[in-house]
Amino acid sequence: MQLNYITDKMKTQITKIKGKKALFTFNMAYMIIRLIFLVIVLFSVIMLVGMFLKINTDTFYVEADLFAQSLIYSPHGISYYTPQLYKIQPGIIDKTEFTSGITESRINNHSFYYGKKNKHIAAKITLQDTEGNINHTIYYNKGEGKAHGYKFWDPIAKAEIEGEGAARYLPKTIPVLIREDLGHDLIYNAGSISFEITMPNK
Repeated sequence: MQLNYITDKMKTQITKIKGKKALFTFNMAYMIIRLIFLVIVLFSVIMLVGMFLKINTDTFYVEADLFAQSLIYSPHGISYYTPQLYKIQPGIIDKTEFTSGITESRINNHSFYYGKKNKHIAAKITLQDTEGNINHTIYYNKGEGKAHGYKFWDPIAKAEIEGEGAARYLPKTIPVLIREDLGHDLIYNAGSISFEITMPNK
């Protein structure tokens, strides 16, 4: 009788031990699955962060185009400004102001100031008539060809050199009306304005 009791007790203990082992094995398997899932999530996050860090935000064309538009639409740009009405006439270029240096002085000294040494942007602006004859060319941030300015960046940009220290180039032409005040008569002729905008690589 006693022997049977011990045997039954031992059987119960063995069953409990087996149950614990099975539970431990199940928990281990569950933890391994959770670890694998965690590793997959971690690698996914690392890959996504790496992709976002490698995104190159190239704003050159946007900046160059905005600069050309501001030259046309700004009250202190290249378009004719009516002082009596305090109104800009976008796309109308006063020939006298453009050819006499008034427009060039205005845009360089008053309108678009980037500091004494403009190391940000430069432009060559050419006024042409309907035949394509060059009437006059002015510069924004012409420079001396030594460290910055149009004369320095233009050859680098047109040589298509890339990397740090190089420059980029955007040509843009838009139709305009050329205003000419002859004293007794006011004439408007069709023409175009050409921008050659250069900026150094950042």
